Amino acid sequence: MQLEFPLPTVEEAIRVARRHAVKVALNPAPLQALPDELLREVDVLIPNQSELHLLSGEGDIEASIYSLQQRGVQNLIITLGNQGCLVVQGSERYPIPAHRLNLWIQPQPGMPLWERLLSPGQKGNPCWRLPGGAMPPVPWQLLARVHSLPYHLARKFYPCSSSGDEL
Repeated sequence: MQLEFPLPTVEEAIRVARRHAVKVALNPAPLQALPDELLREVDVLIPNQSELHLLSGEGDIEASIYSLQQRGVQNLIITLGNQGCLVVQGSERYPIPAHRLNLWIQPQPGMPLWERLLSPGQKGNPCWRLPGGAMPPVPWQLLARVHSLPYHLARKFYPCSSSGDEL
């Protein structure tokens, strides 16, 4: 989810997700101050580099990661634009370069690409498909790679045709 909803709405959505054992991914945009209690309940925080530094109050990536981990953040996908992203799981760091993927995304206008990958589609099916119709689970690395695609590639997903668009 994103912070385009009022913060109390986001907090309630996270509480409901927790009650039903649903994983929570939060993109902190548009950026605002977030309470530690909320950060502790998020499974994956997905900030860009600017949001990371502003949330943590630190100017260095490692110092920012440490600061957010001290506040309760367990997992991060830090998007770095055309440099890809950095996946953080505890003390592990996984740099993932941005590159071209061949994905088919079914249409859901107005929904960010990373949300499309995590959201169920019609009849509970994932709302994304690989060419040929395969629907494997979304691994961290795939989510991170797609989320970090450069804008000129990612915009091809907005909107996509009923048959899907291929990057």
